[in-house]
Amino acid sequence: MTNNQKRGLSSDQEELLRKKIRCQENGEQTIELARQEIERICNVIQVDNRVSHLANAIYRRSLEKKFIENRTIGTVAAAAVYAACRIENEPRSADKVSGVATETIADRARDVTILKRVYSEMSTALELRTGPVDPKALIPRFVDQLNLNSECEAKAKELLDTVDETVKSGKSPRSLAAAAVYCSSLLHNEMRTQEQVAEVADLSETTIRERYQEMIYEVGVMDEED
Repeated sequence: MTNNQKRGLSSDQEELLRKKIRCQENGEQTIELARQEIERICNVIQVDNRVSHLANAIYRRSLEKKFIENRTIGTVAAAAVYAACRIENEPRSADKVSGVATETIADRARDVTILKRVYSEMSTALELRTGPVDPKALIPRFVDQLNLNSECEAKAKELLDTVDETVKSGKSPRSLAAAAVYCSSLLHNEMRTQEQVAEVADLSETTIRERYQEMIYEVGVMDEED
């Protein structure tokens, strides 16, 4: 099975999404194709209709701005989804969005860099109020995907509130939320492995372990083995 087939795309659709937007008039003709791509990405990353609706609006607004010229349809659509996720407090990593976007090529790091660049230009041009991601906003999704109970969710949020801001500074919201969920699962005898948490959070086990160790040291929770 080809990559196109795995994504549910025909070769013709894949080729169209790689076409560049030359000007606003040309861009207007891409709206339906971009809508389909946005819906596809949103389905794969499992976000609700609020995100896809907003992403479509962001894509249409982007057509009025210069930054979209010579960007591919697929790239702008993916960046619109990434932006909408942040605005709607349903954040997904750039790596996650890039990984399911049509633009993915052999160099994954380059794909992520391009997505972030277009998102940054989009955010500035449209004055999007994405703001920093609150780690606590990620906890319900992680808890749900790990099939943990509401007590674990509440404890994970409590742990994040307990950790000093100086400890959280410079750390990714996903890593902090994931570490809090992992720690909470241990405390409530609902243990999930670092591997399981890392998969849900789209992080490495090393990152989970490092954030967890920092957290238990800060809040005085006894370390437990994975």
